[in-house]
Amino acid sequence: DSGAAASINLSPPLAPSGLSIEFDEQIHLSWSQNEEENIEYYVIDRSMDSLFILDQYLTFMTADTFFVDSAFTDGSTIYYRLSAINTYGIAGEFSEVGSISISLSTANEMIPVEFALHQNYPNPFNPITQIRYDLPENEYVSINIYDIMGRRIRSLVGTNQDPGYRSIHWDATNDFGQPVSAGMYIYTIQAGQFRQTRKMVLLK
Repeated sequence: DSGAAASINLSPPLAPSGLSIEFDEQIHLSWSQNEEENIEYYVIDRSMDSLFILDQYLTFMTADTFFVDSAFTDGSTIYYRLSAINTYGIAGEFSEVGSISISLSTANEMIPVEFALHQNYPNPFNPITQIRYDLPENEYVSINIYDIMGRRIRSLVGTNQDPGYRSIHWDATNDFGQPVSAGMYIYTIQAGQFRQTRKMVLLK
């Protein structure tokens, strides 16, 4: 059918934008979702060389708009670039190159001045989201997720933690590993005398 064939968009995806790279015990990358509806996944190139010379860089794939890199050495500079792949397997242009220099001695001195629970990202989400929180001192930390009826459905954290900028992911499952239904959820943190609550929305 020539009409059906004509409707297929074989144009390569646009280059991903909004690349952000932060260090918090691990390297956290995030970027803006492409506007095209037929993006299958993103390819992340990781190199110790800003020119990404062949055989000197690693490649990762993800359907998310964030990535956590835990492989690094103190004093190193790591370069990243992104490309989007659509459902036809067509690769788009590379994003601008982003980089981060790792200095663990500096990172270890980065202690928050106050407790905080940040808004999850992305929000709304499906099916994984990241929750960041700040601990200025050593405390027993409890992070739980509740439905709008106030029933606890998932315990994410329940342990003593050292000061620092921290984060955890939730994959929209309950304590039994079962997927939860779409809707609004409430997440709370209790750390010593500090308590804070926020809302998030799961889409299906």
